[in-house]
Amino acid sequence: MAASASPYVLFSTPRLRFLALRQKSCGISHSLFSDRALSEVERCDIYLGLFGNDYGFEDAQGVSPTEREFDCATMLGKPRLIFARGADDSARHPKMLKLIRRAGDQLIRRRFSDITDLKAVVYSSLIERLEHVGHLRIAPFDTAACMGATIRDIDSKRMRAFLARAQSTRGYPLDANTPVTDALAYLNLLDNGVPNHAAILLFGKNPQRPLPTSIVKCLHLKICRI
Repeated sequence: MAASASPYVLFSTPRLRFLALRQKSCGISHSLFSDRALSEVERCDIYLGLFGNDYGFEDAQGVSPTEREFDCATMLGKPRLIFARGADDSARHPKMLKLIRRAGDQLIRRRFSDITDLKAVVYSSLIERLEHVGHLRIAPFDTAACMGATIRDIDSKRMRAFLARAQSTRGYPLDANTPVTDALAYLNLLDNGVPNHAAILLFGKNPQRPLPTSIVKCLHLKICRI
């Protein structure tokens, strides 16, 4: 990250926390700072770049740590969020302006004017990202797709046993030989082709893996005849 707006920028979202440091605030050498920065890029889930007017110190190849970070995130296929401070590009270092334009050719960049503005645009960008990858659910828990689950996570033997019993006891229309995908679709246990949470809890091979804190409560109602 590059943060020219202040010695450090600290802000948080409900689940994410970021700290952007300028090199001169860290009290470490240029080479150590660059190595540390690239290491953090490798570890991060999302690369967040804050681009100001300064380009920063340059290595033997004439490239700053900020540009090295951006290139590293690009090479590793990291999701990248780029924010440029201010709207006046005339005050920017030529290499920083070139980097901002290069980033703009690859993805959508946004501008901010101050820390308050930065918090707002970062927050909205992160919400968009979480919605894009499916981490924000708008559907009820049981009908929402179970992240990372596939049809292979469904226990076919358990599914066949259920179908056989349901057909024999109450004339269920599907028999035990019904393909798993068709059975799940009929039972409304798929979300865009992905097993939902209910499917994993009912028929999953190992439901504790993706849903370690979820439980199933069963209620037995006695039939009363009047």
